[in-house]
Amino acid sequence: ADGNCASNYTLTRTWTAKDACGNESSKSQTITVKDTTAPVLSEAPADLTVECLVPTAATLTATDNCGTAAVTFAEVKSNISELFANNYTLTRTWTAKDVCGNTASKSQVITVKDTTAPVTPILADVTINGCSGTPVAPTTTDNCKGTITGTTTTVFPITTQGTTVVTWTFNDGNGNTTTANQNVIVKDITAPVTPVLADVTINGCSGTPVAPTTTDNCKGTITGTTTTVFPITTQGTTVVTWTFNDGNGNTTTANQNVIVKDITAPVTPVLADVTINGCSGTPVAPTTTDNCKGTITGTTTTVFPITTQGTTVVTWTFNDGNGNTTTANQNVIVKDVTAPVTPVLADVTINGCSGTPVAPTTTDLCSGTITGTTTTVFPITTQGTTVVTWTFNDGNGNTTTANQNVIIDDITAPVTPTLADVTINGCSGTPVAPTTTDNCKGTITGTTTTVFPITTQGTTA
Repeated sequence: ADGNCASNYTLTRTWTAKDACGNESSKSQTITVKDTTAPVLSEAPADLTVECLVPTAATLTATDNCGTAAVTFAEVKSNISELFANNYTLTRTWTAKDVCGNTASKSQVITVKDTTAPVTPILADVTINGCSGTPVAPTTTDNCKGTITGTTTTVFPITTQGTTVVTWTFNDGNGNTTTANQNVIVKDITAPVTPVLADVTINGCSGTPVAPTTTDNCKGTITGTTTTVFPITTQGTTVVTWTFNDGNGNTTTANQNVIVKDITAPVTPVLADVTINGCSGTPVAPTTTDNCKGTITGTTTTVFPITTQGTTVVTWTFNDGNGNTTTANQNVIVKDVTAPVTPVLADVTINGCSGTPVAPTTTDLCSGTITGTTTTVFPITTQGTTVVTWTFNDGNGNTTTANQNVIIDDITAPVTPTLADVTINGCSGTPVAPTTTDNCKGTITGTTTTVFPITTQGTTA
């Protein structure tokens, strides 16, 4: 026998002839038994081309002319792609070997080549509420790889507000790809922080406040804008409404009190004296300058027209309308330069011992009716004509004079006395001069043409 091969051996057949005497002669036949016939294998599956699912290897059987044969199976991958794992050639070999070492083989070549792209998915829009974001990578299915996660060249996170079209690529690793677009909407829904704005005071005629800022979750620092026209020229408080816009459709507003405050008083002018020739007058209101209002006209509590002759101190107030005032004094001199009218005075006759004429009057531009005054002492006791010089003074330094004849005329005779007889005892005599009374002279002593002493005896009338 040849080892394990029971069918390989040499068979020697000997035939021996032996006589009765024990003499023998032999003849031999040598038969060599050697199994050289290979086993017979059942048919192998036909060659295949598949995408990704390689079928299970078939089980082949073998028969052998001498006995049994064992079937072994082996498969070898070849032509393996360096890029695509599912692209290769698979050679399956079934070998039948009998116990004598005779073999027979059959092969099947399976070409594995994935030519089907992944399923193109329909990707729903993704909204990311915030400043930026990264969407979850979408998946699709592939006939070979099953679930495939998309990749993209878009840089994440997306910081651009609004819609970004992300192109996702689904690669099965076998050279097949499909792409799908997805709208990724980054939506900032948070308004900027509403700031609490402090009041701003601008000392001056006008001004522009510094635009305030606030913070935003996406934009960082945001500067406010407003529809208020700058500079603000209105004195006092202006409410400025600032709008803070993050540029992503979110706004917030805040009010700020901007106080424009003129703190500079008008210039204090040096006012020249004003002389008004006349009875009264109203000076022209003086002006000064102000840093905000320009020319300002003074006002005063003095009542116009001024009727008081001489100097009146007028205090002018210059008010810029913004709470700032300055005052300046001005001497307003009302000066009557017109003398009273010189009257023509009629003679005045006073019947009596003495008398005082009625003071005459005249007219004056300012003082109206003026009564004359004089240095003549009244009453006038001198009979006859006395020239009285009347002075008319308007009280404002202007005078005029006029003469008037005042005639004192005593028209009443002395009282006629009843004289008693006078007896003079003697050769002659002189009677005492009798007296009487007079309304002007008082006691008047009589005079006579009779020659005294009387020397004639008897009665002399």
